Amino acid sequence: METSFTTIKLPAGWGADLPAAVHQKTSFANFDKTYKIEGDTLTIERKIQILTKDVPAANWKDYKKWCDASFSDGEPFISLISTETDKKTSTTSDSVNARSANLLRQAYEQIQRGEMNAAEQTLNQVQQIDPNSIWYYRALLPLQSMRGKQEEAADTMRHILKMKDVTEIEKKAAAQIFYSLGHYDEALPLLEAQIATEPENEKLQLELATSQMRTGAVTTGSKSLLPLLAKSSDENTINNAAYELALANVELGTAEKATRGVVDTLTTESNSWVVSASTKGQQMRQSLLVATWDTLGWILYREGRIEEGENYVRASWNNQQGGESGLHLGEIEEKLGHKAAAMGIYQIAMGTFPPETLVKPSVQMKEQKSKLEEHIAALKKQGIAPQVQNPPVALQKLMTMPLGPWKGRNSMVEYTFVLQQDKIGDLQQSDPEATAITGGNAMLRKATFNHWIPNGSEARLLLKGTLNCHGAVCELVVHRH
Repeated sequence: METSFTTIKLPAGWGADLPAAVHQKTSFANFDKTYKIEGDTLTIERKIQILTKDVPAANWKDYKKWCDASFSDGEPFISLISTETDKKTSTTSDSVNARSANLLRQAYEQIQRGEMNAAEQTLNQVQQIDPNSIWYYRALLPLQSMRGKQEEAADTMRHILKMKDVTEIEKKAAAQIFYSLGHYDEALPLLEAQIATEPENEKLQLELATSQMRTGAVTTGSKSLLPLLAKSSDENTINNAAYELALANVELGTAEKATRGVVDTLTTESNSWVVSASTKGQQMRQSLLVATWDTLGWILYREGRIEEGENYVRASWNNQQGGESGLHLGEIEEKLGHKAAAMGIYQIAMGTFPPETLVKPSVQMKEQKSKLEEHIAALKKQGIAPQVQNPPVALQKLMTMPLGPWKGRNSMVEYTFVLQQDKIGDLQQSDPEATAITGGNAMLRKATFNHWIPNGSEARLLLKGTLNCHGAVCELVVHRH
């Protein structure tokens, strides 16, 4: 049984019209949600009890019905009700509060229906009526988050934090928003306050230490990370803590030992991954393994073991191209004297960022792009010409394996396959009912992968790719994670 609570402090003179409780009982799980008011505090209690971890595929409709009833509607709008009995209370103030409450209800309903533009217009009316209301900012926050405008959400949270009715839950949410966007100076005091009440929370410990180190308190932060590395059994936590030490270039021996332990654990686990059981959980564990290769490689590089570091960083880059891994591999190539290769990697890494017209870049993204641009500019000053004309095309080429000539009609089939020691092992069509390509399995087994698995590693990766036969050739296009 897992239980969670949400508490909301109601404004003075106001109660609430509580929604009906939710009680969903099934043979595989139970869900309960109740509401109650004590004094000026509204408490929402949620209980979920998992009775069995596996639901037969034949019961998917029952599972969907349970999920829809339990979660899909989100939180209903809770109407405020005036509890003032003083007849001398200003009728104008009551009128403003009532109009504002009705508009807020309308905005929440519009957000739940996905009518974002209409919700924005409604909230603009709320702001005009009651510009200093914390409820306006509370409603604005989910609208901005659902639109992916995280920096605007952070600015909204700054307004909420300045208001007298801000709750502890909102302070915790603010810390997470600031931390995720790289505003470590703003997250730091909020995390310090939280850790005082939750000293054993490993997630908070990691975030606090990271914020300390990213704001210049390297010694303090590293002292916080060492006991966390020693006691944590969570591979994500260990990898992230070790990476912070590597970034700061401190306690590298401890970081290496901890990271190797994660790599060994996940490598052993990978031997159980099979093509018939590609799950979201397995994909997350595989992504962690690939990310930890990058962490270990960067630690080894920082220790001066450049070739050893390259072995892991290159494998990570081949599987998950991005700004961070591109910076790491490019710097290693420069150290090895392969400056043209480094230039190409930096350029391709620049092509992995989404267009800013679609996604407003985070602080980390901006930092990575800035560093990549600095490296590219420095190499140009050394006379190294650009190696890539079109980064997205070059990125696609990295993921494409030529398979040889083809005679036949154009065909495409998606496969799931095991990769071990850079060779394809078990494989199967993702859709068994799709029309097979004659000789497709044999062609795939001849695919040449170059350093997708670190040399000497027994790790297995479970990948997806499309066998694409067109014109006079066939090729395997591996899907990016």
